[in-house]
Amino acid sequence: MLSFYIADDLSLSIGESVVYSGSVEPIYLIPVMFFRLADHYLSSSGSNTGDNAQIFADASYRIQPIDSKVYGSIFVDELSLESVFDGGNLSSIGYTIGTEFSDLVIPNSSLVIEYSKLQPFVYTNSNDAQTYSSHTYQLGHWIGSNADMIYVAYNKNILRGLSVKLSSYFFRKGQTELPEQQYQSPYPPTLYGKRRNDFNLELSCSWQPIHNLYLNGFYEYSDISDQEIGRTPEFELGTHNNFGFSIYYGL
Repeated sequence: MLSFYIADDLSLSIGESVVYSGSVEPIYLIPVMFFRLADHYLSSSGSNTGDNAQIFADASYRIQPIDSKVYGSIFVDELSLESVFDGGNLSSIGYTIGTEFSDLVIPNSSLVIEYSKLQPFVYTNSNDAQTYSSHTYQLGHWIGSNADMIYVAYNKNILRGLSVKLSSYFFRKGQTELPEQQYQSPYPPTLYGKRRNDFNLELSCSWQPIHNLYLNGFYEYSDISDQEIGRTPEFELGTHNNFGFSIYYGL
């Protein structure tokens, strides 16, 4: 990844990643090598049948007069420009756009609003060894492919060491895609198929009475429904109220 600070208030990053399996490919160890070019080279030379390469970018712009910033990120797993220009939809792209306001109306507070959308087949691959994951744990955005989410959070520092946070999200997810569908055209639209809806509201409080001693508490309300049988654990479905308290020192 390369990061550029174009101005005092504007930053941009762009980078690549690749997931491959089989033998070690020394070409991927070259620091200035573009992974997608290396992947095309290895495929054309017959060294492999294609690896799973991605490109991504982040941007952030700070608006000083109103103590705020806007930011966004994009993750391109698959993209066929030829298909897009022909009116098709052969793309697997995920993105997040958001804004954060500081001291909006109330001093020592912040408001965050984000929207994320991931098209079908983002992070997936027909080769299980080349999915965008580590030890079966999915990397990238936690909502996964074929999903979108809106997230809102309000933070308030009441006094030194004491803060409260109110956050909420509404998360939608379509059905789990089949690997073979990734090679069928046209791609299905985002949120196609059996739907999961997830609404969450959480109020948390953190207090540091003395140095390195922390007390945290939270209340959480959740309402989850899922039309796809077996995807969501039974105990998570429906309406739930949860609360918890923790105390720790020196962590």
